[in-house]
Amino acid sequence: MTKKILFLLISIICLYLVSYAADPFYTNLLNEGKQLYLAGKYDEALEDFQIAEFGLIDEKEFVPELYFYYALTQYKKGEVGESKALLEKMKTALGGGDIDKLARPKEIERDLFIMVRALDYLGQPGAKPGSLPFFNLFYETWDLLKAKKLPEAEAKLKVMAKMNGDEKRQYFLEGLLAFEKGDFKQCVKRLEKIGPVLPAEFGEQASFCLAYAYLKRGDAKMSEKYARLIKDPDHVHRLMDLMAEIKAAQQSKNIKK
Repeated sequence: MTKKILFLLISIICLYLVSYAADPFYTNLLNEGKQLYLAGKYDEALEDFQIAEFGLIDEKEFVPELYFYYALTQYKKGEVGESKALLEKMKTALGGGDIDKLARPKEIERDLFIMVRALDYLGQPGAKPGSLPFFNLFYETWDLLKAKKLPEAEAKLKVMAKMNGDEKRQYFLEGLLAFEKGDFKQCVKRLEKIGPVLPAEFGEQASFCLAYAYLKRGDAKMSEKYARLIKDPDHVHRLMDLMAEIKAAQQSKNIKK
């Protein structure tokens, strides 16, 4: 009797799981759409996501992945309003809460980072509606500078200079390029144009570059001004190493005298 009851319970659970499992037709469309997005085929991906949404909107297991890809596809097509609407729809489907805390697929993590920042920027007073291509190029160029691919970054900066974008972001990248090339005079000239209050997103790196560049140019007072804004331990250590290097060079010079 006990075995029959146990078997019956297992059967009921299995039937329950099967009845509430996501329809493979829609999950296959989601997976196909993801591959199309990664291949840059946004129109085709959009068609798959539109149909997949119909069958997966109540499947909370799939909702974040579906809407992240769906919103990104619209963003890549320049449909900023649609992207915002889809993120709000995802939030509603998940019962509210902070979607920023959701785990994001690794393969689109960088794209999502750019999209979210762009949507935030475009929602600010004074943001230029046609600045989306500039904004995307800003992050592509920043990534190239981080990877020390200076010729490629310099070429993209020339393109950005002809676009209707954000001057502070332009100055930041030009200052960062000058820093990486060891042109500390130009670095200071460009980064100082950003203004006394550095934007939070790149303020840390700009402050480090200014502190380092001023120290290299022998202006310890201005270097200290920006050094006080630095919180990243790696940046602090690099400045300390430079200070030790300058001090050692000075001591060596004094001994020779």
